[in-house]
Amino acid sequence: MHEREGDVQGLRYLYRPIDLTELGLPGRSVGELLTGAYRLGFNGLNITHPCKQLVLEHLDEVTPDARRLGAVNTVTIRDGRFIGHNTDFSGFAAALATGLPGARLNRVVQLGAGVPAQPSPTPCSPPASGNWTWWTPIPPAARPVPPNLPDSSRTSWSPPGRRRSFRS
Repeated sequence: MHEREGDVQGLRYLYRPIDLTELGLPGRSVGELLTGAYRLGFNGLNITHPCKQLVLEHLDEVTPDARRLGAVNTVTIRDGRFIGHNTDFSGFAAALATGLPGARLNRVVQLGAGVPAQPSPTPCSPPASGNWTWWTPIPPAARPVPPNLPDSSRTSWSPPGRRRSFRS
């Protein structure tokens, strides 16, 4: 998929997965992975669960979106510096804008608890007036309420702790 898109864009693109689990390494090894990638001449890396937050402490720079969301899914390597980006955020917003132009957003159901589910002032956020329902398989003890949601819009978890509704 990644290499095909590179071809379409006229780019020479080589994509090789490096799976910490397959290597028998914990997520906290992501810093070693970055160093190894730099030494091997990589230009960048995709970062996924469970490393999207763990990688932050190993970066030289973080883009504003990634900083605001507290998660990185792409690291570019430039002049020996590691720069963290979050394309979940911009990709979700672009897909919503182009895939659902003119759609009413007064009732939204968000599936999952990934970065696009983190409320922020974007098309990914709860609607200004209406209902936003957040469905996640992660129980409340393991997944706190997103921090930048106004207190007035919080409600209690619905049994069995898999659905969260916010009304504004």
